[in-house]
Amino acid sequence: MTVEHGGLEAEDLEGPARVKTSGDDVTLRGFASSVEIDADRGSVDLTPTGPIAHPLVVRTRHGGIALRVPAGSGLDLEAASVNGELQVDVPDWSAQRTENTCTFGRVGAGGVAVKLEADKGDVHVSPPARRWRRPLPSPAAKPDDR
Repeated sequence: MTVEHGGLEAEDLEGPARVKTSGDDVTLRGFASSVEIDADRGSVDLTPTGPIAHPLVVRTRHGGIALRVPAGSGLDLEAASVNGELQVDVPDWSAQRTENTCTFGRVGAGGVAVKLEADKGDVHVSPPARRWRRPLPSPAAKPDDR
């Protein structure tokens, strides 16, 4: 799929995806197949359905990359950020080699190839966000007692 002068937002993808965009962001939530994305002047935000089991390749120019890695994923990760910040903060991450703008390593036992490259953008690899619920007020609290 190619989108010029716009972005893409998709949920619950059932098959492999090849996406090329220009001028806006790409957001994929709930995918379970291989994904390849080229984004120019836009960021990419990826949240898979469950453990990553298929290859991912993401390249951005003038945009960042955020990948949420569910528990149970076994990845061979290569991540690079030129003129941006590079952060890998997932459980079971083991860096095998880190250079100025890139890192190579494994998450868990490894096995699934994941390549993330951002030119003039940040790369962040993290666990899925936790959904926090706001605590309910205590029964003794009154609206005027805030």
